[in-house]
Amino acid sequence: MKQNSLDTKFRKSILFTLILTTLTMFVFFVLVEKYFLENEFKKQVLNSSSLNIEKKEKQLNKLIENAKKSLVYIKDSEDFNKAIKNKNFKKIENIFLTVSQTNNYFTQLRFIDKDGIELIRIERNKDLNSVFIIKKENLQDKSERNYFIESKEKKEIFISNLDLNIENGKIEFPFRPTIRIILPILENNEFIGDLIVNLEVNLLFDSMLFDILITDTKGEVILPFDKNQKNFEKDIRNYIPTSVNENSKVLKKYIYKNYISYKLNTEIKNDVILILKLKDEYYKKFQYDQIEKRILIFGVFSLFMILVILLVFRKINQIFHFYYKSKLEEKIEFSNKEFKSANTFLSKNIDPELILSQSSTSMILTDKDIKILYVNKAFTNLYGYTQDEVLGKNPGFLRNEDVEQKGIDKLREALSNNSSTTVILRNYTKNNLLKYIELSISPIFEENSDKIIYYLGIHKDVTREQKILKDLKRIF
Repeated sequence: MKQNSLDTKFRKSILFTLILTTLTMFVFFVLVEKYFLENEFKKQVLNSSSLNIEKKEKQLNKLIENAKKSLVYIKDSEDFNKAIKNKNFKKIENIFLTVSQTNNYFTQLRFIDKDGIELIRIERNKDLNSVFIIKKENLQDKSERNYFIESKEKKEIFISNLDLNIENGKIEFPFRPTIRIILPILENNEFIGDLIVNLEVNLLFDSMLFDILITDTKGEVILPFDKNQKNFEKDIRNYIPTSVNENSKVLKKYIYKNYISYKLNTEIKNDVILILKLKDEYYKKFQYDQIEKRILIFGVFSLFMILVILLVFRKINQIFHFYYKSKLEEKIEFSNKEFKSANTFLSKNIDPELILSQSSTSMILTDKDIKILYVNKAFTNLYGYTQDEVLGKNPGFLRNEDVEQKGIDKLREALSNNSSTTVILRNYTKNNLLKYIELSISPIFEENSDKIIYYLGIHKDVTREQKILKDLKRIF
Protein backbone atom coordinates (compact mmCIF):
# COMPACT_ATOMS: atom_id res chain seq x y z
CA MET A 1 0.00 0.00 0.00
CA LYS A 2 2.85 2.31 0.90
CA GLN A 3 4.65 1.47 -2.35
CA ASN A 4 1.48 2.22 -4.36
CA SER A 5 1.24 5.57 -2.61
CA LEU A 6 4.85 6.38 -3.50
CA ASP A 7 4.24 5.32 -7.12
CA THR A 8 1.20 7.56 -7.30
CA LYS A 9 3.12 10.52 -5.87
CA PHE A 10 5.98 9.92 -8.24
CA ARG A 11 3.67 9.70 -11.24
CA LYS A 12 1.95 12.90 -10.16
CA SER A 13 5.29 14.65 -9.80
CA ILE A 14 6.27 13.58 -13.30
CA LEU A 15 2.91 14.72 -14.72
CA PHE A 16 3.11 18.03 -12.88
CA THR A 17 6.69 18.62 -14.07
CA LEU A 18 5.76 17.79 -17.66
CA ILE A 19 2.74 20.08 -17.66
CA LEU A 20 4.53 22.95 -15.95
CA THR A 21 7.60 22.69 -18.19
CA THR A 22 5.52 22.36 -21.35
CA LEU A 23 3.32 25.33 -20.49
CA THR A 24 6.34 27.45 -19.54
CA MET A 25 8.13 26.62 -22.76
CA PHE A 26 4.92 27.16 -24.74
CA VAL A 27 4.53 30.67 -23.35
CA PHE A 28 8.21 31.35 -23.95
CA PHE A 29 8.02 29.98 -27.49
CA VAL A 30 4.90 32.00 -28.38
CA LEU A 31 6.34 35.26 -27.06
CA VAL A 32 9.76 34.81 -28.69
CA GLU A 33 8.33 33.53 -31.97
CA LYS A 34 5.71 36.27 -32.10
CA TYR A 35 8.28 38.99 -31.48
CA PHE A 36 10.98 37.78 -33.84
CA LEU A 37 8.92 36.19 -36.60
CA GLU A 38 6.30 38.92 -36.88
CA ASN A 39 8.87 41.68 -36.66
CA GLU A 40 10.94 39.96 -39.33
CA PHE A 41 7.82 39.67 -41.46
CA LYS A 42 7.07 43.38 -41.04
CA LYS A 43 10.67 44.29 -41.73
CA GLN A 44 10.75 42.30 -44.97
CA VAL A 45 7.38 43.64 -46.14
CA LEU A 46 8.28 47.24 -45.37
CA ASN A 47 11.72 47.03 -46.97
CA SER A 48 10.48 45.30 -50.11
CA SER A 49 7.59 47.79 -50.37
CA SER A 50 9.94 50.77 -50.08
CA LEU A 51 11.98 49.33 -52.94
CA ASN A 52 8.77 48.97 -54.93
CA ILE A 53 7.95 52.64 -54.29
CA GLU A 54 11.34 53.58 -55.74
CA LYS A 55 10.44 51.68 -58.90
CA LYS A 56 7.06 53.43 -59.02
CA GLU A 57 8.79 56.79 -58.58
CA LYS A 58 10.99 56.05 -61.59
CA GLN A 59 7.96 54.92 -63.53
CA LEU A 60 6.07 58.11 -62.63
CA ASN A 61 8.99 60.23 -63.83
CA LYS A 62 9.07 58.22 -67.05
CA LEU A 63 5.33 58.76 -67.56
CA ILE A 64 5.77 62.50 -67.01
CA GLU A 65 8.59 62.59 -69.58
CA ASN A 66 6.49 60.63 -72.08
CA ALA A 67 3.55 63.00 -71.51
CA LYS A 68 5.83 66.00 -72.12
CA LYS A 69 7.08 64.44 -75.35
CA SER A 70 3.50 63.76 -76.46
CA LEU A 71 2.50 67.38 -75.87
CA VAL A 72 5.55 68.66 -77.73
CA TYR A 73 4.78 66.24 -80.57
CA ILE A 74 1.23 67.61 -80.83
CA LYS A 75 2.39 71.24 -80.61
CA ASP A 76 5.00 70.77 -83.35
CA SER A 77 2.79 68.75 -85.67
CA GLU A 78 1.78 70.49 -88.89
CA ASP A 79 -1.77 69.12 -88.65
CA PHE A 80 -2.29 70.62 -85.18
CA ASN A 81 -0.97 74.04 -86.14
CA LYS A 82 -3.14 74.16 -89.25
CA ALA A 83 -6.16 73.04 -87.24
CA ILE A 84 -5.53 75.72 -84.58
CA LYS A 85 -5.13 78.40 -87.20
CA ASN A 86 -8.33 77.34 -89.01
CA LYS A 87 -10.17 76.51 -85.76
CA ASN A 88 -10.74 73.02 -87.13
CA PHE A 89 -11.63 71.44 -83.79
CA LYS A 90 -12.74 68.17 -85.41
CA LYS A 91 -9.23 67.67 -86.73
CA ILE A 92 -7.74 68.39 -83.29
CA GLU A 93 -10.14 65.89 -81.70
CA ASN A 94 -8.87 63.20 -84.08
CA ILE A 95 -5.26 64.04 -83.19
CA PHE A 96 -6.05 63.88 -79.47
CA LEU A 97 -7.87 60.57 -79.84
CA THR A 98 -4.91 59.03 -81.64
CA VAL A 99 -2.43 60.22 -79.03
CA SER A 100 -4.64 59.14 -76.09
CA GLN A 101 -5.22 55.68 -77.54
CA THR A 102 -1.49 55.08 -77.71
CA ASN A 103 -0.85 56.44 -74.19
CA ASN A 104 -3.13 54.49 -71.87
CA TYR A 105 -1.91 56.32 -68.77
CA PHE A 106 -3.53 59.61 -69.94
CA THR A 107 -6.77 60.20 -68.01
CA GLN A 108 -7.47 63.44 -69.88
CA LEU A 109 -6.01 65.30 -72.84
CA ARG A 110 -7.32 68.85 -73.29
CA PHE A 111 -6.93 72.12 -75.14
CA ILE A 112 -7.96 75.20 -73.15
CA ASP A 113 -8.18 78.60 -74.82
CA LYS A 114 -6.62 81.83 -73.56
CA ASP A 115 -9.71 82.58 -71.47
CA GLY A 116 -9.58 79.24 -69.64
CA ILE A 117 -12.46 77.61 -71.55
CA GLU A 118 -12.08 73.97 -72.55
CA LEU A 119 -12.40 73.71 -76.31
CA ILE A 120 -11.50 70.03 -76.63
CA ARG A 121 -11.31 67.30 -74.02
CA ILE A 122 -10.60 63.62 -74.46
CA GLU A 123 -11.29 61.47 -71.39
CA ARG A 124 -10.48 57.86 -70.52
CA ASN A 125 -13.10 55.44 -69.24
CA LYS A 126 -11.24 53.64 -66.43
CA ASP A 127 -13.47 50.55 -66.43
CA LEU A 128 -13.38 49.93 -70.16
CA ASN A 129 -9.93 51.47 -70.71
CA SER A 130 -11.24 53.38 -73.72
CA VAL A 131 -11.16 57.08 -74.69
CA PHE A 132 -14.00 59.32 -75.78
CA ILE A 133 -14.69 62.94 -76.71
CA ILE A 134 -16.49 65.14 -74.18
CA LYS A 135 -19.49 66.84 -75.75
CA LYS A 136 -19.30 70.58 -76.27
CA GLU A 137 -22.08 71.31 -73.75
CA ASN A 138 -20.12 69.46 -71.04
CA LEU A 139 -16.86 71.37 -71.50
CA GLN A 140 -15.92 73.51 -68.50
CA ASP A 141 -14.52 76.90 -67.53
CA LYS A 142 -11.09 76.39 -65.89
CA SER A 143 -10.13 80.07 -65.75
CA GLU A 144 -10.09 80.10 -61.92
CA ARG A 145 -7.85 77.04 -61.56
CA ASN A 146 -4.33 77.81 -60.33
CA TYR A 147 -2.61 75.75 -62.99
CA PHE A 148 -4.31 77.74 -65.76
CA ILE A 149 -3.59 81.12 -64.16
CA GLU A 150 0.07 80.14 -63.78
CA SER A 151 0.30 78.86 -67.37
CA LYS A 152 -0.45 82.31 -68.82
CA GLU A 153 2.91 83.53 -67.51
CA LYS A 154 4.82 80.48 -68.74
CA LYS A 155 6.55 79.93 -72.04
CA GLU A 156 7.78 76.38 -71.42
CA ILE A 157 6.16 73.12 -70.42
CA PHE A 158 5.65 72.66 -66.65
CA ILE A 159 4.05 70.35 -64.10
CA SER A 160 1.20 71.39 -61.78
CA ASN A 161 0.68 70.57 -58.11
CA LEU A 162 -0.57 67.12 -57.26
CA ASP A 163 -4.12 67.61 -55.99
CA LEU A 164 -7.56 66.03 -56.11
CA ASN A 165 -9.25 66.33 -59.49
CA ILE A 166 -12.06 68.90 -59.63
CA GLU A 167 -14.96 68.72 -62.08
CA ASN A 168 -17.65 71.40 -62.30
CA GLY A 169 -16.24 73.14 -59.25
CA LYS A 170 -16.40 70.09 -56.96
CA ILE A 171 -13.79 67.52 -55.90
CA GLU A 172 -14.41 64.35 -57.89
CA PHE A 173 -15.39 61.28 -55.84
CA PRO A 174 -14.04 58.62 -55.65
CA PHE A 175 -10.92 60.72 -55.17
CA ARG A 176 -8.56 61.03 -58.14
CA PRO A 177 -5.19 62.52 -57.11
CA THR A 178 -4.01 64.12 -60.33
CA ILE A 179 -1.04 65.93 -61.81
CA ARG A 180 -1.20 67.97 -64.99
CA ILE A 181 1.51 68.37 -67.59
CA ILE A 182 0.87 71.76 -69.20
CA LEU A 183 2.31 73.17 -72.40
CA PRO A 184 1.40 76.84 -73.07
CA ILE A 185 0.70 77.49 -76.78
CA LEU A 186 2.01 80.78 -78.13
CA GLU A 187 1.28 82.52 -81.41
CA ASN A 188 3.57 85.43 -82.31
CA ASN A 189 4.77 85.23 -78.70
CA GLU A 190 1.20 85.72 -77.45
CA PHE A 191 -0.52 83.16 -75.21
CA ILE A 192 -3.47 81.51 -77.00
CA GLY A 193 -4.12 78.50 -74.78
CA ASP A 194 -2.84 75.33 -73.10
CA LEU A 195 -2.27 71.73 -74.10
CA ILE A 196 -2.81 69.68 -70.92
CA VAL A 197 -2.38 66.00 -70.04
CA ASN A 198 -3.88 64.69 -66.76
CA LEU A 199 -2.15 61.75 -65.05
CA GLU A 200 -3.95 59.99 -62.18
CA VAL A 201 -1.49 58.93 -59.45
CA ASN A 202 -3.82 56.25 -58.01
CA LEU A 203 -2.93 54.00 -60.92
CA LEU A 204 0.67 53.88 -59.71
CA PHE A 205 0.33 53.70 -55.95
CA ASP A 206 -2.75 51.58 -55.21
CA SER A 207 -1.78 48.78 -52.83
CA MET A 208 -3.41 45.73 -51.29
CA LEU A 209 -0.88 45.59 -48.43
CA PHE A 210 -1.00 49.23 -47.38
CA ASP A 211 -3.35 52.10 -46.79
CA ILE A 212 -1.76 55.09 -48.55
CA LEU A 213 -1.90 58.76 -47.60
CA ILE A 214 -0.52 61.56 -49.78
CA THR A 215 0.71 64.77 -48.18
CA ASP A 216 3.25 67.52 -48.83
CA THR A 217 6.15 68.97 -46.87
CA LYS A 218 3.87 71.66 -45.45
CA GLY A 219 1.91 68.95 -43.64
CA GLU A 220 -1.27 69.34 -45.70
CA VAL A 221 -3.06 66.09 -46.52
CA ILE A 222 -3.88 65.68 -50.20
CA LEU A 223 -5.39 62.19 -50.00
CA PRO A 224 -6.31 60.45 -46.68
CA PHE A 225 -5.79 56.79 -45.76
CA ASP A 226 -9.56 56.21 -45.97
CA LYS A 227 -10.51 56.88 -49.60
CA ASN A 228 -14.23 56.88 -48.65
CA GLN A 229 -13.80 59.77 -46.20
CA LYS A 230 -15.18 62.71 -48.17
CA ASN A 231 -14.63 65.30 -45.44
CA PHE A 232 -11.17 64.62 -44.07
CA GLU A 233 -8.74 66.47 -41.82
CA LYS A 234 -6.08 68.41 -43.71
CA ASP A 235 -3.47 68.34 -40.89
CA ILE A 236 -1.09 65.37 -41.27
CA ARG A 237 -0.58 65.26 -37.48
CA ASN A 238 -4.06 63.76 -37.12
CA TYR A 239 -3.00 60.65 -39.04
CA ILE A 240 0.55 59.56 -38.21
CA PRO A 241 2.99 59.35 -35.26
CA THR A 242 5.11 62.41 -34.54
CA SER A 243 8.30 60.56 -35.49
CA VAL A 244 6.97 59.79 -38.98
CA ASN A 245 5.72 63.36 -39.44
CA GLU A 246 9.03 64.97 -38.48
CA ASN A 247 11.33 62.61 -40.37
CA SER A 248 9.21 62.45 -43.51
CA LYS A 249 9.94 66.13 -44.19
CA VAL A 250 13.71 65.81 -44.06
CA LEU A 251 14.43 62.21 -45.11
CA LYS A 252 13.95 60.64 -48.52
CA LYS A 253 12.74 57.40 -46.91
CA TYR A 254 11.81 56.62 -43.31
CA ILE A 255 10.48 53.37 -41.80
CA TYR A 256 8.88 53.33 -38.36
CA LYS A 257 6.81 50.46 -36.93
CA ASN A 258 4.03 49.90 -39.48
CA TYR A 259 4.72 53.07 -41.47
CA ILE A 260 6.83 54.02 -44.46
CA SER A 261 7.28 57.63 -45.52
CA TYR A 262 8.74 58.33 -48.93
CA LYS A 263 9.43 61.75 -50.44
CA LEU A 264 9.00 61.68 -54.20
CA ASN A 265 11.73 63.18 -56.34
CA THR A 266 9.75 64.41 -59.35
CA GLU A 267 8.94 67.55 -61.29
CA ILE A 268 5.60 67.85 -59.49
CA LYS A 269 5.35 71.42 -58.22
CA ASN A 270 4.46 70.64 -54.61
CA ASP A 271 6.86 68.33 -52.71
CA VAL A 272 4.84 65.14 -52.45
CA ILE A 273 5.28 62.61 -49.62
CA LEU A 274 3.72 59.15 -49.58
CA ILE A 275 2.80 57.70 -46.18
CA LEU A 276 2.12 53.95 -46.25
CA LYS A 277 0.52 52.15 -43.29
CA LEU A 278 0.54 48.35 -43.26
CA LYS A 279 -3.03 47.04 -43.10
CA ASP A 280 -4.05 45.19 -39.92
CA GLU A 281 -5.72 42.38 -41.85
CA TYR A 282 -2.39 41.33 -43.30
CA TYR A 283 -1.07 40.78 -39.78
CA LYS A 284 -4.01 38.51 -39.13
CA LYS A 285 -3.56 36.71 -42.42
CA PHE A 286 0.11 36.21 -41.69
CA GLN A 287 -0.69 34.84 -38.23
CA TYR A 288 -3.26 32.46 -39.69
CA ASP A 289 -0.77 31.23 -42.29
CA GLN A 290 1.73 30.52 -39.52
CA ILE A 291 -0.61 28.41 -37.35
CA GLU A 292 0.38 25.04 -38.79
CA LYS A 293 4.05 25.96 -38.69
CA ARG A 294 3.77 27.05 -35.06
CA ILE A 295 1.94 23.88 -34.07
CA LEU A 296 4.59 21.71 -35.72
CA ILE A 297 7.48 23.59 -34.13
CA PHE A 298 5.80 23.59 -30.74
CA GLY A 299 4.94 19.90 -31.02
CA VAL A 300 8.52 18.97 -31.86
CA PHE A 301 9.86 21.17 -29.10
CA SER A 302 7.38 19.81 -26.56
CA LEU A 303 8.26 16.23 -27.48
CA PHE A 304 11.92 17.09 -27.07
CA MET A 305 11.27 18.50 -23.59
CA ILE A 306 9.26 15.44 -22.59
CA LEU A 307 12.06 13.14 -23.69
CA VAL A 308 14.61 15.18 -21.75
CA ILE A 309 12.54 14.96 -18.59
CA LEU A 310 12.02 11.24 -19.04
CA LEU A 311 15.76 10.70 -19.48
CA VAL A 312 16.41 12.58 -16.22
CA PHE A 313 13.93 10.46 -14.35
CA ARG A 314 15.41 7.33 -15.90
CA LYS A 315 18.49 7.91 -13.79
CA ILE A 316 16.29 8.02 -10.73
CA ASN A 317 13.94 5.15 -11.46
CA GLN A 318 14.36 2.85 -14.47
CA ILE A 319 11.01 1.20 -13.89
CA PHE A 320 9.02 4.39 -14.22
CA HIS A 321 11.02 5.29 -17.30
CA PHE A 322 9.93 2.14 -19.13
CA TYR A 323 6.43 2.44 -17.77
CA TYR A 324 5.84 5.92 -19.12
CA LYS A 325 7.68 5.16 -22.33
CA SER A 326 5.37 2.22 -22.98
CA LYS A 327 2.34 4.37 -22.18
CA LEU A 328 3.51 6.98 -24.62
CA GLU A 329 4.02 4.36 -27.34
CA GLU A 330 0.54 2.95 -26.67
CA LYS A 331 -0.99 6.43 -27.06
CA ILE A 332 0.90 7.03 -30.30
CA GLU A 333 -0.12 3.63 -31.65
CA PHE A 334 -3.75 4.24 -30.62
CA SER A 335 -3.71 7.66 -32.36
CA ASN A 336 -2.36 6.09 -35.55
CA LYS A 337 -5.11 3.45 -35.50
CA GLU A 338 -7.76 6.14 -34.96
CA PHE A 339 -6.40 8.13 -37.88
CA LYS A 340 -6.32 5.12 -40.24
CA SER A 341 -9.83 4.08 -39.17
CA ALA A 342 -11.23 7.59 -39.81
CA ASN A 343 -9.43 7.82 -43.13
CA THR A 344 -10.83 4.45 -44.23
CA PHE A 345 -14.33 5.48 -43.16
CA LEU A 346 -14.22 8.72 -45.14
CA SER A 347 -12.86 7.06 -48.29
CA LYS A 348 -15.48 4.29 -48.26
CA ASN A 349 -18.53 6.09 -46.89
CA ILE A 350 -18.16 9.69 -48.03
CA ASP A 351 -21.30 11.80 -47.74
CA PRO A 352 -20.97 14.56 -50.39
CA GLU A 353 -23.57 16.86 -48.84
CA LEU A 354 -21.95 16.59 -45.41
CA ILE A 355 -18.50 17.31 -46.85
CA LEU A 356 -19.75 20.31 -48.83
CA SER A 357 -21.55 21.83 -45.87
CA GLN A 358 -18.30 21.96 -43.87
CA SER A 359 -16.36 23.82 -46.54
CA SER A 360 -15.69 27.57 -46.42
CA THR A 361 -15.28 27.54 -50.22
CA SER A 362 -18.32 28.03 -52.45
CA MET A 363 -19.33 24.59 -53.79
CA ILE A 364 -22.14 23.26 -55.93
CA LEU A 365 -23.25 19.68 -56.61
CA THR A 366 -25.28 18.77 -59.72
CA ASP A 367 -26.63 15.55 -61.17
CA LYS A 368 -25.30 14.10 -64.43
CA ASP A 369 -27.74 16.32 -66.37
CA ILE A 370 -26.20 19.44 -64.73
CA LYS A 371 -29.21 20.16 -62.54
CA ILE A 372 -28.36 21.58 -59.13
CA LEU A 373 -28.79 19.12 -56.26
CA TYR A 374 -27.05 21.01 -53.47
CA VAL A 375 -25.18 24.24 -52.76
CA ASN A 376 -23.39 25.06 -49.53
CA LYS A 377 -23.63 28.14 -47.34
CA ALA A 378 -20.53 29.72 -48.92
CA PHE A 379 -22.33 29.57 -52.31
CA THR A 380 -25.46 31.29 -50.96
CA ASN A 381 -23.28 33.95 -49.29
CA LEU A 382 -21.41 34.57 -52.56
CA TYR A 383 -24.44 34.89 -54.85
CA GLY A 384 -27.26 35.89 -52.49
CA TYR A 385 -29.59 33.06 -53.58
CA THR A 386 -31.11 30.65 -51.12
CA GLN A 387 -30.69 26.93 -51.72
CA ASP A 388 -34.39 26.56 -52.59
CA GLU A 389 -34.05 29.24 -55.29
CA VAL A 390 -31.38 27.33 -57.19
CA LEU A 391 -32.31 23.66 -56.75
CA GLY A 392 -33.09 21.97 -60.07
CA LYS A 393 -31.63 24.80 -62.15
CA ASN A 394 -28.71 24.67 -64.55
CA PRO A 395 -25.81 26.71 -63.06
CA GLY A 396 -25.67 28.64 -66.34
CA PHE A 397 -28.44 30.90 -65.03
CA LEU A 398 -25.74 32.67 -62.98
CA ARG A 399 -24.38 34.20 -66.20
CA ASN A 400 -27.68 35.97 -66.98
CA GLU A 401 -27.49 36.94 -70.67
CA ASP A 402 -23.71 37.33 -70.64
CA VAL A 403 -23.07 34.30 -72.85
CA GLU A 404 -20.23 35.57 -75.06
CA GLN A 405 -17.44 34.31 -72.82
CA LYS A 406 -14.27 32.43 -73.74
CA GLY A 407 -14.53 30.05 -70.78
CA ILE A 408 -17.96 28.70 -71.77
CA ASP A 409 -16.66 26.73 -74.78
CA LYS A 410 -13.92 25.17 -72.68
CA LEU A 411 -16.50 24.29 -70.02
CA ARG A 412 -18.79 22.63 -72.54
CA GLU A 413 -15.89 20.67 -74.03
CA ALA A 414 -14.95 19.31 -70.59
CA LEU A 415 -18.56 18.28 -69.89
CA SER A 416 -18.84 16.49 -73.23
CA ASN A 417 -15.56 14.63 -72.55
CA ASN A 418 -16.48 13.77 -68.95
CA SER A 419 -13.32 15.52 -67.76
CA SER A 420 -12.28 18.13 -65.21
CA THR A 421 -11.42 21.73 -66.08
CA THR A 422 -10.91 25.21 -64.62
CA VAL A 423 -12.16 28.39 -66.34
CA ILE A 424 -12.74 32.08 -65.58
CA LEU A 425 -16.37 33.18 -65.99
CA ARG A 426 -18.41 36.31 -65.44
CA ASN A 427 -21.28 35.38 -63.12
CA TYR A 428 -23.90 37.61 -61.51
CA THR A 429 -25.37 37.68 -58.02
CA LYS A 430 -29.04 37.85 -57.20
CA ASN A 431 -28.66 41.66 -57.09
CA ASN A 432 -27.06 41.55 -60.56
CA LEU A 433 -23.58 42.36 -59.19
CA LEU A 434 -20.81 41.16 -61.52
CA LYS A 435 -18.44 38.55 -60.08
CA TYR A 436 -15.39 37.14 -61.85
CA ILE A 437 -15.36 33.46 -60.88
CA GLU A 438 -12.65 30.84 -61.17
CA LEU A 439 -14.81 27.76 -61.75
CA SER A 440 -13.36 24.27 -61.32
CA ILE A 441 -15.60 21.33 -62.22
CA SER A 442 -15.00 17.62 -61.80
CA PRO A 443 -17.18 14.58 -62.56
CA ILE A 444 -17.81 12.10 -59.72
CA PHE A 445 -18.07 8.50 -60.87
CA GLU A 446 -19.99 5.69 -59.24
CA GLU A 447 -17.61 3.46 -57.23
CA ASN A 448 -15.93 0.81 -59.43
CA SER A 449 -17.79 2.13 -62.47
CA ASP A 450 -17.46 4.62 -65.34
CA LYS A 451 -20.95 5.92 -64.68
CA ILE A 452 -21.14 9.62 -63.72
CA ILE A 453 -23.44 10.31 -60.80
CA TYR A 454 -22.49 13.90 -59.90
CA TYR A 455 -20.61 16.95 -61.04
CA LEU A 456 -18.84 18.98 -58.37
CA GLY A 457 -18.16 22.67 -58.98
CA ILE A 458 -15.96 25.01 -56.91
CA HIS A 459 -16.58 28.75 -57.31
CA LYS A 460 -13.72 31.02 -56.27
CA ASP A 461 -14.36 34.78 -56.31
CA VAL A 462 -11.43 36.37 -58.21
CA THR A 463 -13.04 39.74 -58.90
CA ARG A 464 -10.37 41.68 -57.03
CA GLU A 465 -7.54 39.84 -58.83
CA GLN A 466 -9.07 40.59 -62.19
CA LYS A 467 -9.30 44.30 -61.30
CA ILE A 468 -5.65 44.39 -60.29
CA LEU A 469 -4.59 42.76 -63.56
CA LYS A 470 -6.47 45.37 -65.48
CA ASP A 471 -4.90 48.17 -63.40
CA LEU A 472 -1.44 46.78 -63.97
CA LYS A 473 -2.05 46.45 -67.65
CA ARG A 474 -2.90 50.14 -67.78
CA ILE A 475 0.17 51.09 -65.75
CA PHE A 476 2.76 48.94 -67.50
